[in-house]
Amino acid sequence: LGWWGAHYQRHIFAGGMVLLTAVVTVPLLARSERRRWPELPSDLSWYESIVVLIAALCLIRWFLVLMGFIPGSDVFGHHYAHAKDMIRLQHFGHIPRFPTDQDHISNYSPSLMHMLYMLGMSLLDERVSNLFHWLTQAQLLVLVYGVAAALSGRSAGMMAAAIYLGIGLQGNFPLDVQDYTFQAVLMMVSIYGILTYRKSGRMKDLALAAVASGFMLSVKYYGFILMVPMLGMVWVVAAGPAVQKIRAGLFFGLAALAIFSPWLIYNLVHFRNPIFPFFS
Repeated sequence: LGWWGAHYQRHIFAGGMVLLTAVVTVPLLARSERRRWPELPSDLSWYESIVVLIAALCLIRWFLVLMGFIPGSDVFGHHYAHAKDMIRLQHFGHIPRFPTDQDHISNYSPSLMHMLYMLGMSLLDERVSNLFHWLTQAQLLVLVYGVAAALSGRSAGMMAAAIYLGIGLQGNFPLDVQDYTFQAVLMMVSIYGILTYRKSGRMKDLALAAVASGFMLSVKYYGFILMVPMLGMVWVVAAGPAVQKIRAGLFFGLAALAIFSPWLIYNLVHFRNPIFPFFS
């Protein structure tokens, strides 16, 4: 964050982000032209059509609401407050608050999502940060369908999406800007990568799953709990005797830890505890 310092200009920063996006996206699109894009099914049943319609209406409603300044309950306490603090500091860090002389305790968790919120505010204001949250909602819905479909076919995928959309919290929770959804997205990406590794046996697929898990750890400390069943999945799907399974599990865990390590190093340097505020 410190690279622009007092010389930060929003229009230059926004233009640079657009240019960077183009540099990354154009080669991916050119490469994708050589591949066959998955076709949308044209034989949707009435049940599947209703699920797709409800999903579209939910995404549109969430988008329209999040275009206003309705960030949610936790945002004022720490999510957006921490992002604004980092902009003021011009680097990652914390601003002590009265009366504890510390930052909000939740801000001491890994803050990958706060960095994205900060990026949105640097581009314009809270509404752009809201869009990052909306994007995670859309991604999670697609992944819930995709993982279930990869396991048991399209009908299972539609059923999974219907169950997800039928949860009572969906009426409000997607409008309450937070970081749990982003962590769930990265968890589902990692699960999909592990399932892909089961079919291919390629370490490259397991490495991509480990990267997603490392970023999942970088959102909240809850990721440590989620890593337990993820490692169990790697043990189950890895081929060969126990030695090879242990090797795959170690590769997965250490690669995820390497992605997560900057947060551990920061806490160790500043608080002498890699998982601060725990055990402090």
